[in-house]
Amino acid sequence: MSDAKRPLGQLAVERAYVSQEHLDLCIEYQAALRQSGNRGAKRIGEILIDKGLLTAEQVERLLEEQVGTPPPRRVAPVPAAALMPRAADAADEIEFDEPVRKPPPTEPRFRLRRGHVVAALVLAAIAAIAFLVWPAPAPRRTLVAWLTSCHVDSVQADNSLAAPGLDLRVRLFRIEEALPRTDHEFSAELSSLLARGDNSGWNVLLETVDMPPAKRSALGFAARILPENLSPQKAEELHVAVAPFVCRINFRVHGAKLFRSGTYRFFVIRVRTPRWTSRWRVAGYERAEASKSG
Repeated sequence: MSDAKRPLGQLAVERAYVSQEHLDLCIEYQAALRQSGNRGAKRIGEILIDKGLLTAEQVERLLEEQVGTPPPRRVAPVPAAALMPRAADAADEIEFDEPVRKPPPTEPRFRLRRGHVVAALVLAAIAAIAFLVWPAPAPRRTLVAWLTSCHVDSVQADNSLAAPGLDLRVRLFRIEEALPRTDHEFSAELSSLLARGDNSGWNVLLETVDMPPAKRSALGFAARILPENLSPQKAEELHVAVAPFVCRINFRVHGAKLFRSGTYRFFVIRVRTPRWTSRWRVAGYERAEASKSG
């Protein structure tokens, strides 16, 4: 068989332009296009150009050989490694209808690594440090600050943290327990007093209006720190929060000669009205057990 009757693809293989494997894949691709009803199915030379296997100049030379034009100077053969089709190229060339099916991704397995352990230890350390240095609730901080300012070596206690009349000299103290906080609201009691048209102060409210003992005690603490110019009529509303603490303490009242030791309940309160709100303040204390002279 003469060169003029040889297919263009076979001539491309003989001239070492493409490998036989690449040519076979292009022929299969051409057949698939024809079977799919594509009337404009490309010639093998066009497919070779589209796939980047031949240049237009190389195809033109092969066509000239088919019609009897003397073959051009033989080009250097392509290395064998370059002629081997790659798996990805083969998949691309035969694809004409459906995408290449890839295996479903597998779920990655969690592996405990040293970095995970280190991160867990760091977080645990941060949580422990935060627990140790995190400030105590405001009522407890207020009580500690006031008792510290009342130390016998201090010049003067911090009166802004306590109700008037609490003048102690403290040698030692230790807070042993924080009791449940209670919140009291006095709208009904104030309404009862105002309905009588009584313009008296907080002491009259304490003495004349019925209320539970816990509320009466809270109101008594609040009356010690409320401003003198804030009467029940002006206050309109009253809210008192009481935070009790059990404290072991060694102290003496200012002016006394002997120190006493014992367990006492201290009451730290905060008063709130529409016109005025206090900070947390130490409002009073009571003996929790029989005290001892020291």
